[in-house]
Amino acid sequence: MENEKAGISKSYQNLCTQYYELDKPFAPEDGLKYYLQHAEEATGPILEPMCGTGRFLIPMGEAGYTVTGFDNSPHMLSLCRSKCQNSIPLVEATFQSFTTDSKYSLVFIPSSSLCLLSDIAYPLKRVHHWLKEGGKFIFEIETVSARNNSEGIWRANCVRKPDGSLIVLNHTSHFDSLSSTETILCRYEHWIHNEIVSTEVEEIFLKLYQLQEVERILLSTGFQILNCTTPYTSKQATDDDEVVLFECKRL
Repeated sequence: MENEKAGISKSYQNLCTQYYELDKPFAPEDGLKYYLQHAEEATGPILEPMCGTGRFLIPMGEAGYTVTGFDNSPHMLSLCRSKCQNSIPLVEATFQSFTTDSKYSLVFIPSSSLCLLSDIAYPLKRVHHWLKEGGKFIFEIETVSARNNSEGIWRANCVRKPDGSLIVLNHTSHFDSLSSTETILCRYEHWIHNEIVSTEVEEIFLKLYQLQEVERILLSTGFQILNCTTPYTSKQATDDDEVVLFECKRL
């Protein structure tokens, strides 16, 4: 996970990481199957930027593929390392700071993580640089259709830890139509015996896109767009789809 918006210094901290792991411990079955199929077709090493807790990366490594991940959240990476028992190379880095001597045959970013970046032009240039010629870049991204239509309303969700305590997430959002950016305010609370023992707050910015905008950036960066579909299907995507999947090739 990554949030490079100016002024944001703390995202995906301890309680957020615990909540995320309990709420989404495994990759969706159809999504994992899809990315494993592309890993099977890859002819070299694989990279997952913004790998988070490793719910896609770890099964890929366990299947025998040569994979590397990076993320700028030390909390997410610490959990990922413990889950894979340090069997997968993991780097605390952003798109700006990640360096490698490898050329990857597949770079993938699932779960619309790219929307956490205020501008995808530079990250796509970096991905293009890391790929070998003919290598594939696959990513999911949210469109403007995914905006939350219940602005200004506080909602709550909770997960229960193995020790019986709760992590409660309170959140609300606002969408700015000029920048196509959704701002989400989050407050995480750790409840033990009906007492709040710790809290975390964070402000997340999600940049939402029109398909034509993403296509323009990809083509100007030097990618060939192979497919643009609804995730894990053969259905051609439209701006009415909340999430779309791009499959591209480095020229």
